[in-house]
Amino acid sequence: MFCTNCGAKNEDTSLFCESCGAKLEVPAVSVTPVAETPVEEAPVAETPVEEALVAEVAEETVAEPVAPAEPVATYAQPAQPAQPQQGTYTQAVQPVQPVQPAQPVQPQQAAYAQYAQPRQPINMKQLIWPILAGCEAILLIVMIVVFFSVGNGVYSAKNTAVTYYKAYLAQDWDAVYDYIDMDEDEFLTKESFIASQETSAKKDTYTVTAKENPYSKYDTSLDKNEAEVDVTFKSKYHGEQQERLKLTKSGKKFLFFPSWKVSASTYVVNDVTISTYKTFDVYLDGKKLDSTYAKEQDENMVVYTIPHLFRGNHKVAIGFGDVVEDAQIADFSYDGSTYYDYEFSLSGDMLEAASKVGYDSFVTFVNAMVTGADFESVSSLFADAAKQDAESAWSNVCGNYSRFYAQRIKTTQAADIPQTEGITALDLKNMKMTVNGSGVNGDGNLYVDFYLSYDYTSVYRDVTTDWWTGKVTVESKNYDSNGNTEYMRMVYVDGEWKCNANISPYFYYW
Repeated sequence: MFCTNCGAKNEDTSLFCESCGAKLEVPAVSVTPVAETPVEEAPVAETPVEEALVAEVAEETVAEPVAPAEPVATYAQPAQPAQPQQGTYTQAVQPVQPVQPAQPVQPQQAAYAQYAQPRQPINMKQLIWPILAGCEAILLIVMIVVFFSVGNGVYSAKNTAVTYYKAYLAQDWDAVYDYIDMDEDEFLTKESFIASQETSAKKDTYTVTAKENPYSKYDTSLDKNEAEVDVTFKSKYHGEQQERLKLTKSGKKFLFFPSWKVSASTYVVNDVTISTYKTFDVYLDGKKLDSTYAKEQDENMVVYTIPHLFRGNHKVAIGFGDVVEDAQIADFSYDGSTYYDYEFSLSGDMLEAASKVGYDSFVTFVNAMVTGADFESVSSLFADAAKQDAESAWSNVCGNYSRFYAQRIKTTQAADIPQTEGITALDLKNMKMTVNGSGVNGDGNLYVDFYLSYDYTSVYRDVTTDWWTGKVTVESKNYDSNGNTEYMRMVYVDGEWKCNANISPYFYYW
């Protein structure tokens, strides 16, 4: 069917022109017999539209002779009959009237034109991929929503407080430290934290719940990166307890979720001090404090100030030169806590060394007395500052009491008396050194005071003369003495222990 408006060819079933949208009218049909002899086409006007129609009709012309066709219907436009063409058999072509310029398509006609298109069958294979893509997009959106919802819940301030407190109640200090928002320094390390928190393990079992403090949003002291959480924990034996934790945002977890940390103020105390003598060195948790910590000092005293330290127990030791005492436990639980240490407590090794030197010095001194040696043989046992007093004591013991020692008695009797009376040997027994104190003396030297307790047995010669006959009898006898004591002070000079006090032992044989 051809459009009467623009001359475009359309399907026979079309209601509107596919080219200009004009409504198509079906004209009356007349049947004209067609001669069996070929006809020639009548010349037509050479207009662009007519040339197009002639070319289109020529394409439909049968190239070879065919059986006579049934009468065909033609449009009833006025036209001259076509002349038969020799050797061909074709449809009669009606002459085409000159085409008038097409009128602009009205909007309503254009709207109808789109409905004039024939419906194509639905291709399910082409639809399946868009459907699948839509489903995948919806599933992705759901997964993202779930991911952020679960992540924000798991890594919320409330859940962080619960997991932290479970580790705290179990005294898993290694895990607890990982939840603390800590700026580490010389004394704020994981090792120092664990050492300060270690106590006897709790055997109770706790259940822990938490909720964010609903009034924290009104607390002007908290900024947007801080939160307060009320933690409730209870056990079978201790009932229910509650604490409030302050948490701080510290970076991100997995790039999306806030990382909450427990505020360091829960565990850190500020400006704690250690006061001692200026001549001492101070060791805190095994680390020697340098002069930068010495904030206050005078002629004799010094105060060390540590800006930040973990709350709890710490080990403090006093040192003197290369000698360090046994560490003492100091409790720093509050800001400004102070520990005083004015006494030097020697370590076990140093005490043992000082005790051994004192013990050996006493034995050497006694043997020199018994054998009649002079002071020069024992002078090296004493510190230089004590030698003069020690020599005077030696003269007193070995001079005024020389009668007790057989080797020191000058013979005044007859030459036939073979030996003199007195102690010939001493057997020291049950010697024990007991520490009585320690510190630094006026010369700036470390000292240790001892009490030496001992027993002894005197081996002596007993010389008797019969008053009637004049007969002299010489016998060897023993004398036992128990519960004797001697005070000794040992000083540490130039890396050696020396006696710094007089040694004045007295031994008897009756």
